[in-house]
Amino acid sequence: MIKDSQNSSENVETPLNKSENDNQCSECNQIITLWCRSCISKRFQQDFDKWTSGNERIDEFIQGSKLEAINNYNVMEWVPYNRLRNVQYFAKGCSGTIYYAIWLDGNIQTWNNKEQNWERRTDPLKELDHENAKKVGFKSPLKENENRGCRVTLENLKDSSKIHKVFLNKVSFSL
Repeated sequence: MIKDSQNSSENVETPLNKSENDNQCSECNQIITLWCRSCISKRFQQDFDKWTSGNERIDEFIQGSKLEAINNYNVMEWVPYNRLRNVQYFAKGCSGTIYYAIWLDGNIQTWNNKEQNWERRTDPLKELDHENAKKVGFKSPLKENENRGCRVTLENLKDSSKIHKVFLNKVSFSL
């Protein structure tokens, strides 16, 4: 599971599906605050069959978090390992092992009605990120042509096949 770990002044809640009139959804014209949960939920549901963690309980948890999200920072996503770079061990946690990494795609920011896709936030990577890729202990190192990404914190669960409701409630509470 992934949570955006960058803290900067740029991390402002981004309105999704807002029209020129800041209080109306650009698709259904419903009055909204940050985003139109109805329209965004439909977008998420259209993608549910395009990914799986391999664990039905985790898939349902992630899907539920997407449907309940009140803004883009509450959206949990399943990220295939091949989209992560410079995976580095950080510490042992009570539920598994914690790592830092760079997520090449970045997190969802807004829906682009014109392009019919999610716009995602990534930042320019630094020279140090490419230098670190050459160090021992980094898994899935950055490639030279990979210049954008989003720093994230990962937790590799000890045995995700035995994941329990208490753990999922703990994760849910931290969102």
